[in-house]
Amino acid sequence: MIQYLKTLFKRIKSILEQESTPEPEAVKGDRKEYYKNYYWKNKEEVNKRRKAYVKRYNDSVREKKRESIVRKETSTMTEERKAKIEKLKEYDRAYSKAYRLANKQKTMEYAKAYRVTNKEKINEYQRWYYENVIKTKNAPK
Repeated sequence: MIQYLKTLFKRIKSILEQESTPEPEAVKGDRKEYYKNYYWKNKEEVNKRRKAYVKRYNDSVREKKRESIVRKETSTMTEERKAKIEKLKEYDRAYSKAYRLANKQKTMEYAKAYRVTNKEKINEYQRWYYENVIKTKNAPK
């Protein structure tokens, strides 16, 4: 009987010790399980974050490569070549400015033509806007 009580006491003691200090493998397993569940629940968000990180990393690598190439090119260039490149850049700036202005002009012409052809629609919209938006904004409260 005494022997039985001793073994019972030892068993209880070992169970209490196990509960008070969890095993590190069990914790690792739980954490692994947690992350697995988190991934399956938030798959889209996790993949979005992952893609954003990869994109940032690739962009930074590309930028570094570009900078190093530019540095190498400019260090070995002659003065004539540098002047030629600067001139090309100026042409490019002028062309892009002209292109923007042409597009702006096109849109202005389109808007003018639209105004002429759809005068009634525009007047109707302006009337509606004035009655429903402006009057309600300025109405006394």
